[in-house]
Amino acid sequence: MRVQMKLVLLISLTICLSYCELNVKVDPKTTLFVDQFNRTRVYHGLNVVYKVFPFYPPNNTFDPLNSFVEKDARDLRNWGFNSIRLFMAWEAFEPVRQQYNYTYLGELQKIVELCQQYNISVFLDAHQDVYNRFFCGEGMPDWTIMDNTNKTFPYPLPKNFLRRDDQGYPLIEDCLKVGFSTYYLTKDGSQQGENLFLNYQGLADDFANMWGEVAKYFSKLTHLTNFLGYEIINEPFGVSPWNHFLDWIWPGRGNNKYMLPFYQKVADKIWANHPDSMVFYEPTVVDYLSGGFSHNLGHPEKEVLSYHVYCMAVNPVGDPFSRILCDILDSIFIGGKEKNVQKIHVGGFLTEFGALSNSTKSAEELDYLLDKADNHLRSWAYWQYKGYADFTTAAGPGSEGFYTEDGQLQSNKVKHLSRPYAQAICGEVQKSKFNSNKVTYELIYVSGTCSEQTEIYLSTEYWFTNLKFEKKENIKEIIPNAQLPGYFTIIASEPNKKVHLIVKNN
Repeated sequence: MRVQMKLVLLISLTICLSYCELNVKVDPKTTLFVDQFNRTRVYHGLNVVYKVFPFYPPNNTFDPLNSFVEKDARDLRNWGFNSIRLFMAWEAFEPVRQQYNYTYLGELQKIVELCQQYNISVFLDAHQDVYNRFFCGEGMPDWTIMDNTNKTFPYPLPKNFLRRDDQGYPLIEDCLKVGFSTYYLTKDGSQQGENLFLNYQGLADDFANMWGEVAKYFSKLTHLTNFLGYEIINEPFGVSPWNHFLDWIWPGRGNNKYMLPFYQKVADKIWANHPDSMVFYEPTVVDYLSGGFSHNLGHPEKEVLSYHVYCMAVNPVGDPFSRILCDILDSIFIGGKEKNVQKIHVGGFLTEFGALSNSTKSAEELDYLLDKADNHLRSWAYWQYKGYADFTTAAGPGSEGFYTEDGQLQSNKVKHLSRPYAQAICGEVQKSKFNSNKVTYELIYVSGTCSEQTEIYLSTEYWFTNLKFEKKENIKEIIPNAQLPGYFTIIASEPNKKVHLIVKNN
């Protein structure tokens, strides 16, 4: 009977790794994700943002710098990743006003379906950096540029250093002469962003309608059990400092005065077409001191505050030049964002960090920041999986992705992102902590009654090459997954008791 029971559990686990992820929501009391089995969920993931045409990764054969194919999905799962933040380009989906390119959504659908095979969850991100190619950026369609912009760009920068191609776009090699974030401060670049958020000539309505069409498309794909939701827009700059300086320089004021109404408009359109989906939204990119939002959008169980944490004390190749300064900045940034998550009672997700090199200093930065995330049981997504022809990043060659320019895996970076954690916990979580120095993992929770069990990931490739379960308090059994090394199911001895697990590497 015991052998039969173990076989049933193994079969159940294998099935769940492919099909059981569905109906994930936010618990507003804990601000954590909860699945339909009443388990707390934690996501470790990567950004997949291909910024140039066709605005999705090539899906024919594996390429260390550009692809997202089956080998990529399989590698990510083997390394412990269970989510991706996937680029959904407005300029690709609506290249002409009110003319939608559903073929493009079909390509994104293929990626989501591929991820589902490996139990990798996906949420779509309307990524933009400096809005559009006319401003040395990407993301938004040309037709959205209004009649009050693109007259003086790049003023107040010198105009003569940007040559233009036949379409009028500045040459990328000229754009790269200045850090891309500088272009946000240009008069035209910031004006165009403001046009969107203030609905100039109905532009925010267009954006909301676009998201409504995307939501309608994905709501019909009921076979997708790994689809989390939609991130409204990446790194909004807010209103123009040329027009509303006080609102811009005081992000808490600007977030509530301008961004919340904009997000409400878009979220309402998404929920009207996909009622059960989660909506992710960010404060303005200049909100360094976490002014944040005063309230949520009215559906906290379906809302996620997306935030980014980057240490600015790094050199051009991504190595921190001051460990102390990075620790201070990381603590301030993540602490402030987490305070706002708790204030408005929504989920939280660290959707960008990193763009670091393969060095020991970068690994230390990753460990420190992700230890902070662990303290909040916070989900995260590293920037980013591969280089993906990114022409706006401030990072140096090889600092973004998992592979060098010549295609070599940056194993030290992968190792420190492939950190052990509990992906699904049946019960009230008290601690989920990995110590990279001692190579120990500790999990404490009060066991609950769930129809599915607790699942953990322990990297047997990079960390626990000879693992030992040193402490197993109130644990009936730990079952390894036969198909996926490093994945284990924990069965508590009885409910409403403290489960305490300590894993070490012998």
